Amino acid sequence: VFIDGSWEVMNYPHPAFEVKPQIEVGATPESYYFVVAIPKERLSEGFLSLFLELFPRSFIYGSENFLRDFYNWRWNGRVSPKEVLERIEKSDEKVFQFEANFGSVEALKKGLERLIDLGREWEIFDL
Repeated sequence: VFIDGSWEVMNYPHPAFEVKPQIEVGATPESYYFVVAIPKERLSEGFLSLFLELFPRSFIYGSENFLRDFYNWRWNGRVSPKEVLERIEKSDEKVFQFEANFGSVEALKKGLERLIDLGREWEIFDL
C-alpha cells in the first residue's frame, strides 16, 4: 500500500470492491481511491490529459510491474501528458493502472462518475 509517499508492506486487508467492467474502488489509511485498468492501445494523449486534469492526485503504473510509476502526482506534477504517454509507449506493459486518490467518500463518488463519463467518451472500457 502507498502511504506518505512510499510503498509499505500491507499486513492488513483494506476494503475494496469492483465496479464492472474494470474499476476497483477502495479505502486505505491514507485516502479513498479508484483504479482503472486500461489497455495500452486504448490510451491517447487526449484521454491522458483529461485524466490528469480531472484527477490531480493520481498515479499511473503498470499491471505487471506495479512498483514502477509512469506518473506519480507527488513527483511528476509538472510532466506533460505527452511525456507520460511517451514513457507508456516505450514500455513492455500491455495494461496500465490509472489510480486517483480522494480525501472523502463524496469526492470519490464524484470522481467515479467523472471517470465513467470519461471512459465512455474515450472508449477505454471493455464493453
